[in-house]
Amino acid sequence: MQTEEVPAGWRVLLDAPKRWWTTCAGIVLLALVVCVPALEQVPLESHEVFVVQTTREMAARGDWLLPYFNGAPRLKKPPLNYWLTGLVARLDGSLPDVRAWHARAVSAAAAVGMVVLTLMLGAALFDRITAAFAGLVMASSAGVFTFAHAARPDMLYAFCTSGVLVAAIVQLRRPPIVGQRDWPGAVWVWLAVAAATLCKGPQLPVLALFGVFTQAAIVSRSWRVPARALRLWPGLLGVTALCGSWWLVLSVRVDFSQLADSQLAGSLLLPQFARWGDPYYFYRPLQLLVPWLPLAVPGVLLFGLREARRGTGWLWWPLVVACVGLSLGRQYRYFYLLAMLLPLVLLASRAVVVALAATTQRSARPLVWLVLALQLLTSVAGAGWLLVKSGQSGWLTPVVLSLALGLILAGGLFARLREGEPRLAALVALGIFNVSLWPGAALSGVLWSKDRYADARLASAAAQAATGATPLATFGVSPTLMVYAANRHVPMLASERDVLGALARSPTGSLVLVARSDRPLHLPVGVSVREVSHVRAGGHQNVLLVLRTAPPLPAQPSP
Repeated sequence: MQTEEVPAGWRVLLDAPKRWWTTCAGIVLLALVVCVPALEQVPLESHEVFVVQTTREMAARGDWLLPYFNGAPRLKKPPLNYWLTGLVARLDGSLPDVRAWHARAVSAAAAVGMVVLTLMLGAALFDRITAAFAGLVMASSAGVFTFAHAARPDMLYAFCTSGVLVAAIVQLRRPPIVGQRDWPGAVWVWLAVAAATLCKGPQLPVLALFGVFTQAAIVSRSWRVPARALRLWPGLLGVTALCGSWWLVLSVRVDFSQLADSQLAGSLLLPQFARWGDPYYFYRPLQLLVPWLPLAVPGVLLFGLREARRGTGWLWWPLVVACVGLSLGRQYRYFYLLAMLLPLVLLASRAVVVALAATTQRSARPLVWLVLALQLLTSVAGAGWLLVKSGQSGWLTPVVLSLALGLILAGGLFARLREGEPRLAALVALGIFNVSLWPGAALSGVLWSKDRYADARLASAAAQAATGATPLATFGVSPTLMVYAANRHVPMLASERDVLGALARSPTGSLVLVARSDRPLHLPVGVSVREVSHVRAGGHQNVLLVLRTAPPLPAQPSP
């Protein structure tokens, strides 16, 4: 099937500046509708607690350079996400306390920023129709929804890496500029690289930049031209100065041998060839595009390759380089490719727009409309699943309202557009309907596991039981959630001897302990044990116990 340019009738719809900016504002508003609801409502899981509690402890200590968690340095992640979370809490006036929505607001803002960058790059590389559809896909994708509601650095990392891509592509596609006027674009590139590095590390921004650099070298037939446009060596020195200065301060304040073995020293950056050839990163991250898979996958495979000669090399190269680079890593996590969601969405969206434009050819129509029908069925099936799950959990109302409002808006826009451009109307209606899947799902909580809620209840009960000077500890259970719930140091005890030692040191003669029921404690007769609560999580029971040293029996009078 031969592809063709987007029809003139489509382009006219967004050619007027006012109409284009109104469309962009509407898509950003839809992104907010997806990302903002229930930021505080869903309980924190352990990885989110690391961000929230670390920010809380940094604020309490008045030390914003050395991350601390559970009373010890946390040498896992750089501090940018902690800093921004602290800024949100500061603006809210709640520091040193930090709440779940403070950290999730950073992720939600980054997700909306991803939508904005999608609109910008789509319009710069292709046209406004492609950009608008890509913005809808990005705003209504599972990747954006999921990680906009997660107090983790992944969405912020994706936003910063996307900023590297956009700034580098814009800079490298510009005509050569002589003199100092070429510097500002390069500065934006390297500032984005530094921000991404301070968020989670240099892996993805380096891979993204290498991919864009490769495309630029192919286009210019020289590596010197893109290197000069990016101000390569001054840029690398600048990033080293910005990020290395914090790392040097850290190495002075923390034992260097301890730092050398940490993730901050790059322990995960060394390649591992044992899984070389594993296609994990070439298929598993596609779940980030749910519910758009019926359109995105065949679009990319059938049309995306044909479009490679029409400017999509700026997107293909970073995506392929990232997939290959991550395949050499030590950890396989599908959401690591969240940082490459921007090129993936733009490639899929461009393929879909070109495919629909090709329906003027009689031979193309059946396949294209079949794919559209599959997409519609998938979206409707997703809505049905949400209705069933929310009905079972007693939270049917927000899902029904969300879907009803989405249907009304989608139907209205379809009726307005269908007479002149039925294919575009179908795209817009599908996008609006897919957006409507997420707010009700967030408010009902049906997409989060029951274990998360159960664990949060147990942690809250443990914090309430450990009042005053009564210590709180865990035995065979991660203390992460308890640390946040109680906002205190919670040790993880390794043996029954440690449990007895902690009880003996308790100033109140009591110890609140969270343990696993499949690891029963064998304690001496002089220790009483009272079960306060228990939950089932991860296939086993966690129990909340209160241990108390029995008082000595009163002396009996001699006969």
